[in-house]
Amino acid sequence: GSAAGGKSGDVQLRLQAWDFPGQQEYALPNLIYFHGRGIYVLFCDASCELEQEWKELKFWLWAVAHYAKSNDAETVARPPVLIVATKWATRKFGANDLEVHVRRFFQQMPSLESQLVWNDSSVLFPVENKDPEGVEKWIRPLRKKVEQLAVELVTPRPDVVPHGVEFPQHQGLQAQQYPAAWLRGHDLLLRLSEGVKGTVDKEKLLSKLQRGGVAGTWELH
Repeated sequence: GSAAGGKSGDVQLRLQAWDFPGQQEYALPNLIYFHGRGIYVLFCDASCELEQEWKELKFWLWAVAHYAKSNDAETVARPPVLIVATKWATRKFGANDLEVHVRRFFQQMPSLESQLVWNDSSVLFPVENKDPEGVEKWIRPLRKKVEQLAVELVTPRPDVVPHGVEFPQHQGLQAQQYPAAWLRGHDLLLRLSEGVKGTVDKEKLLSKLQRGGVAGTWELH
């Protein structure tokens, strides 16, 4: 995420979402992109059997707790984790059922207990896209929580913590400030990654490929 100040002095946060493929064959490559300064949202399908979903969810909880951490040896804080359950109207398990597994898993991954973000007293943020009354009432609690977490991530931790005052363990993970030019450079690289539009003469290109010793039949799109 990044922040920019407005005329009123407020800070407007800009969040970017990275969608990791959940298929098993992508599991290990995904870990390359894990870092300790984001908000991790894990999804499970509530219309499936609990044991089936817990097997997948357990892996991702372990991966985030184990790999999503700062390279700075002095930073012990970990990024927050939320669990979202989709297809809630056709669910085959409830939040309490999953909570039993999650709390048992805390014994194996103690750091996860402070990372997991609760939906009031529930371990899940349920979502139902086919609700005839609309999806907003399902998304609202999740959106509100993500907004809260984003603010906490960019809020610096005080050097001296007053007695009796507790701060979220992830507070300040993204509080370090960088030159604005870096942000503009970041945006430029993102736009370049989307591809550069240009035109080229087809016959000239094929001729250069042949002269360069590139064999084969070419089809241009």
